[in-house]
Amino acid sequence: MLNRAAPYLLTLLSFVGLLIIQSRPQQLLLTGSILLVMVIAFFYLVVGKKINQLYFWVMLLPPFWLIVASVSLMVIAEAEIFRWAIAIFTPLVIGFFYRQVYIYNFAPEQYQPYALENLSVSINIFIVFLAASSLFGFRLFLGLSWTMLLGIFVLIVLTLTYQTLWAHKLSHKQMVWWLLSSVALLGQLFIAMGYLPVQYIVSGIIIAIAFYLFIGLNRLVIRQAFRRRLVAQQVILSSVLTLVVLITARWI
Repeated sequence: MLNRAAPYLLTLLSFVGLLIIQSRPQQLLLTGSILLVMVIAFFYLVVGKKINQLYFWVMLLPPFWLIVASVSLMVIAEAEIFRWAIAIFTPLVIGFFYRQVYIYNFAPEQYQPYALENLSVSINIFIVFLAASSLFGFRLFLGLSWTMLLGIFVLIVLTLTYQTLWAHKLSHKQMVWWLLSSVALLGQLFIAMGYLPVQYIVSGIIIAIAFYLFIGLNRLVIRQAFRRRLVAQQVILSSVLTLVVLITARWI
């Protein structure tokens, strides 16, 4: 019974936790730590207590990083409405993800094929946006070193790319090239975006679009659907989105 209720309870408790951080920033460390403990504890319930399996820790990566990235951006976001949006949207995303994990483990007859794989990709793109935006914000407001920020960004991209590849059932040997490529390409883009005079949110959006393109091409290769038309669709969509963002951005 608790397993079934876990996604809904976590959604509610996550919202309360983010609401506390929004109204009482001085409680950041305590509340953030409690949220991470709850994320792990409730995941323990919805996966059937398989804590000693690789599946548990790999599939835990999206909700774990989502909480970390959401809290980080809430700390530095200037617009109150943006902080409220994160406080509302993040718990809903986590709750929906946990619900799908529960269905996969306890009600497989209701599970839609590739639901978790597709959902993980969408959440990972959102995480990259939150994480990159917050890291650029930390640089702007706190003056943190690029070396430390790049290291954190690489860790997030590396683990999320690994989670995506693992969910698509690639072997570790097959993952190596993709993991190295993600670090090299997105790491260089992260550094390059640091020199553009745009708001940190804009930089985060562009990084997220690049991650979307990288993962999209990755999935085409995995599914043996690397066709010129499909590749062109991915590239054109990403290019148009980037162009729109840059044109409408407020340059500083």
